[in-house]
Amino acid sequence: MNNYILDLTGHDKMVLIKTVHGENEIDDSGYIKLEKVALMQYVDFQWFIEHYQELYEKYGCSYIVIKNKTVLGTYSNFREAVDATSLTENVGTFIVQECSGDESAYTMQLVSVSFT
Repeated sequence: MNNYILDLTGHDKMVLIKTVHGENEIDDSGYIKLEKVALMQYVDFQWFIEHYQELYEKYGCSYIVIKNKTVLGTYSNFREAVDATSLTENVGTFIVQECSGDESAYTMQLVSVSFT
């Protein structure tokens, strides 16, 4: 599993997330700007809401991993979704949303976190 650190120092009041292993497509310094990540997650969450009914019809009750308005996978629980997806994607660059068939599933947004 990838490990991540939260770096709050010396970056002009901008919170940055740095991958410990240094693999990061967004910024060659190894940092992901939190503002960009938050925007990406917001766009993906809006896409999830707009396509909720068709996602439910296709995947049923599940936890759906979304990045760049694309379903990366579906899982039976949140932790499995994050663990499996973090093998190929940087934590923080995708969202995991429960899809249960009613709006209660998206009244709370779940974002990827590290389970180390």
